[in-house]
Amino acid sequence: MARQDIKATASAGTSVEDILKALSIGTSALLNAERLDDAMPDLLQRLGASVQVSRAYLFEVETTAEHGMRIWQRFEWCARGITPEIDNPALQGTRLADMGFRRWEVLMQQGHAVHGPVQRFPESERELLTAQSIRSLACLPILLGNELAGFIGLDDCERAREWSDPELAALHTAADLIGAAYRRFRSEQRATEQDQLFRVLAEQTSDIVSMGDAHGVLSYVSPSIRRSLGYAPETVLGRRFFDFQHPDDTEAFRTSLAGNSPGSLSERTLLYRLRHADGRWVWMETRLTATLAPDGRILHWVAASRDISERRQFQQRLASERQRALATLGSIADGVIALDADGRVDYLNPAAEKITGFTQAQAQGRRIDQVLRPDSPPTALPPQADLSRLAEWYRGFGSGPFAVVGADGRQRTVQLSLAPIRDDDPAGDGAAGSYGLVLTFRDTTQTAALLRELAYRASHDSLTTLYNREEFDRQLKQLVREADSNGSEHALCYIDLDQFKLINDTCGHRAGDALLKDVASCLAGNLRGSEILARLGGDEFGVLIPNHGAWEAARRAQDLLDCLAHLRFEWNDRQFSIGGSIGVAPVNRESGDPETVLMSADAACYVAKERGRNRVHVFEPSDVDMARRQGEMRWIPRLQTALEVDDFILFAHDIVPMAEGRPSGRHFEVLIALPGASGKLIPPGEFLPAAQRYGLMGRIDRWVVSRVVAWMLERQARQAPELRMVAVNLSGSSVSDPEFRDFVEEQVTLLRQPDWLCFEITESEAVANLSEAREFIQRMHSYGCRFALDDFGAGLSSFAYLKRLPVDILKIDGQFVRDICHDQVNRAMVEAISHVAGVMGLQTVAEFVEDESIHDACRQIGLDYCQGFHFGRPVPLTSVT
Repeated sequence: MARQDIKATASAGTSVEDILKALSIGTSALLNAERLDDAMPDLLQRLGASVQVSRAYLFEVETTAEHGMRIWQRFEWCARGITPEIDNPALQGTRLADMGFRRWEVLMQQGHAVHGPVQRFPESERELLTAQSIRSLACLPILLGNELAGFIGLDDCERAREWSDPELAALHTAADLIGAAYRRFRSEQRATEQDQLFRVLAEQTSDIVSMGDAHGVLSYVSPSIRRSLGYAPETVLGRRFFDFQHPDDTEAFRTSLAGNSPGSLSERTLLYRLRHADGRWVWMETRLTATLAPDGRILHWVAASRDISERRQFQQRLASERQRALATLGSIADGVIALDADGRVDYLNPAAEKITGFTQAQAQGRRIDQVLRPDSPPTALPPQADLSRLAEWYRGFGSGPFAVVGADGRQRTVQLSLAPIRDDDPAGDGAAGSYGLVLTFRDTTQTAALLRELAYRASHDSLTTLYNREEFDRQLKQLVREADSNGSEHALCYIDLDQFKLINDTCGHRAGDALLKDVASCLAGNLRGSEILARLGGDEFGVLIPNHGAWEAARRAQDLLDCLAHLRFEWNDRQFSIGGSIGVAPVNRESGDPETVLMSADAACYVAKERGRNRVHVFEPSDVDMARRQGEMRWIPRLQTALEVDDFILFAHDIVPMAEGRPSGRHFEVLIALPGASGKLIPPGEFLPAAQRYGLMGRIDRWVVSRVVAWMLERQARQAPELRMVAVNLSGSSVSDPEFRDFVEEQVTLLRQPDWLCFEITESEAVANLSEAREFIQRMHSYGCRFALDDFGAGLSSFAYLKRLPVDILKIDGQFVRDICHDQVNRAMVEAISHVAGVMGLQTVAEFVEDESIHDACRQIGLDYCQGFHFGRPVPLTSVT
């Protein structure tokens, strides 16, 4: 049945009149209420009582794409004795379709009521309704336009009643009136929320938000005006906006208020100055929006204004800095080219013009590869290359200098760096991008030539232009690696000229230099294939012969000797014949490292000289011993001179206590060295074996003891800080010499505190001179001196001899200590020595402590002292305070 108007409905009977009466009172209150909560409960009570039902209620409906149609029960009236359902969770936020009420959705969306006895409803609907004791119901949709906003419902829990058409028409009218109230409440709520949102935004933003009319009179100003301009908002309301503007800026704002096309919103951005409360002018940027009347007049406007004083100052500074930058770029020696976003030249400084040969006008707009043109590029630059591809192309020439060709055709070498000109957010989407590229380059043509010259000099001998010793060593290492990796065989020939010293001494150094050049030319002219010739120093040359064994290389060496034999050197009308001795050493898997190979060739050359010169000798193992003995003999004059002129140097190497709380005073070992050429020191390992072999150790030990005692006496005289231990090394031959023992006793008696003095002897030498060592130790003990057994553990019977040598300190051999963190056997050996020393009441010193991990391990084992480069290098004895 169609809906009836009020008169037609009234004729339906008393029940309808009651409904209309209830609606009249209830909807009047509803339409005048400020909130639904204030009137809806009363309306539902009147409506339920008028229809004589058990329960009246209102559901709101929300429809979304994600969740579909969901319902919430908002209001409910129940007759006496009826259980409320408003707290039923099944009726809150539930989809009608999920409850089995899809039919209701369709009917109410079409504007139809759902009504009648529950027993006639589909079975899917009856279960929930029956659980609520509902026997009959009527649900009427609340429509806002075509949208289902909710529905009102009436439940009869006593009768399975039928609903008459007049009743339904009246209830439809109730739903329509409630819908009208909903529209009003939603409109008012939306306006209130928008007003609240506007004020919240206006009062939270740092911008000054203002509103005014067509005459510029301010009706609202946000609190941020106090922070930006120093005014309280209430002090500017009712005043004209123009009153605060700089006189030169008011016209633009007045023009903006003159209107635009009728009925539109006029939006524009303005820049002007406003007067601060303290009198200064502040630059502002304003976004102005005006609402216009149908005739084009301004109704009102809203403005958002921002302080841009710092931006204006920055722009002014930027303009000034641009001028300075251009002046700077014009004066620097490096070339600078700026490219635009298309990779075209936008700017060249004068240095770039000079290097490329292009003027600014000639280069403007050209592709960069046409201006800074690489010589023979490996690949062509694509015609449409973007900035990143362009930068990648130039970086393809490597990080070092590369050659470019100028407009004049001249080639230059440049060192290039690239830097993008970035826009933090070019598209306004939060992504950074590049809109240009700067190429900075330096003309390194002269530098490159100098570097090539230096590189050549680093690998070539300046006199002969042959390879030098460093390059020869590098090439030799390469051959050794090849031999180790693939089993190949090579050879090294060591050449020593036989007549060079005679010519150099009789004719002078100029003649010697000329001879070396002639020899170099002679040898170089007889090289074959991949053979490598170098001057190793003085009158010594080396030849590497790849892929030939030693005996094959010996035949090549003989060819070189024949070449020298035919060389005639003339100087000042004198003619000299030249000869040489050549030692040949193999380079294979058995020949050892490069140093060993070179030493073998040197030893073989020495044998060739010893056997008559001007011959070739292939290395044999016995050659090393012969060369070593000869080398040791060369030390004898040097050592004798050092003893005569006091040319030795003494050093102190600290011995560090492990435990805290030990008596103060420095512990150190005295070491000896010789001054060498160019200020370099010669370590004792190079000359002491010769001194030992040729009987000079006794004299050297006397020299050391006397100088150490003299140094200690000097400290006593000036009352220098106390020492705790000064350890002096002695040789076995000295310890077994009665005259040396007497000499040491004389020296010790000069000291006020001889207990500072400690003598060291190696385990091997002590064992070799056991009885003499024991007697010497006992005599030194009588004066208070201590004794240390050096390199303990190196012998196979170390512990067996320990009880027979009354020493005070064991210095553990460094071969065990240096690998203590990685070799369990070495650690066990050190722990055993520490344990035995503890049982015998001896102190221990760990040698070769090179890092903190070894130091920690020694501490864990419980050793008494440590010595090594971890604690410092030896220092001159004279510098010890």
